[in-house]
Amino acid sequence: TAAQAVRIMGAFGPPELSGTAWAVASLPWHNAPLMKALAAASIRLRREFRPRAIAGTVWAFAALRGGDCPLLEAMSSASRATMHEFGPQDLWNTAWAYAAL
Repeated sequence: TAAQAVRIMGAFGPPELSGTAWAVASLPWHNAPLMKALAAASIRLRREFRPRAIAGTVWAFAALRGGDCPLLEAMSSASRATMHEFGPQDLWNTAWAYAAL
């Protein structure tokens, strides 16, 4: 459940945070407390995010139209630091997400 995910989120790394955000964004319902917890955890670990996790996280929040400004700023900063590592799909997904917001 969402409550269980929030409880164990401290053990999540960037891939798990991104994957969880993507999975929640793909569901037909929205869980605001879970997305807030994912955003907060992602901001704390922003320097550890690699391109695939950045793209997935930003895509999830854009898909939900959940423009969490501190999270988007943190992911923008992380993407600038790792821009040389972005593949075409990561770049496209990240650009789409920011444009959609």
